[in-house]
Amino acid sequence: MSPRPSFNFKKIFIIFIVVIVAAGASFYIYKNVNFKRARPNNPQIQGLMDKAMSDWKSGKIKEAEATFSKVVTIDPQNAQAYFSLAYLNETAGQPKKALEYYEKTILLDPKNSEVHYNLGNIYAHLQLNEKAVFSYQQAVKFNPKHVNAWVNLSILSFYGKDFVHAVEYCDRAVALGYKAPAEYLEALKQYRKK
Repeated sequence: MSPRPSFNFKKIFIIFIVVIVAAGASFYIYKNVNFKRARPNNPQIQGLMDKAMSDWKSGKIKEAEATFSKVVTIDPQNAQAYFSLAYLNETAGQPKKALEYYEKTILLDPKNSEVHYNLGNIYAHLQLNEKAVFSYQQAVKFNPKHVNAWVNLSILSFYGKDFVHAVEYCDRAVALGYKAPAEYLEALKQYRKK
């Protein structure tokens, strides 16, 4: 039996939530997700997507959501539109609705690491930690350099008292450039192999 951690789990969980919010709140992350395209040269779909993105950037969230919804009605295989609906709902504080759209996106684009990562964030927000871990594992499977997924895997592992994996995942994130809080590194120290 491993010794009880001398670290405050609540504090770690707060750090975890901060990582999720910092990673998920940026429009930059959204813009850089690449999707397989079901109908790559459909001018009607592209026009609607452009209008929805323009509305979104202008703060017209309801209009953007309506236009993305129209896209999935016309093209139910459009992973980008589903992802957009998921992301809109996530940032609007509707995690259950976002979850539904992220799951649809995964069915259409199962190797997209950013979608798996965002799905993991939603599962973690809903305290479905086993599902969150699986989603983050999928994210790093498809993009081994996904620093935030490694960080979140480490924190969830620590929170779940799986200290061996918490150390391993943290080390992977640090190797990729993550600046782990000194307090977290100190908490992991006692679980490192000697």
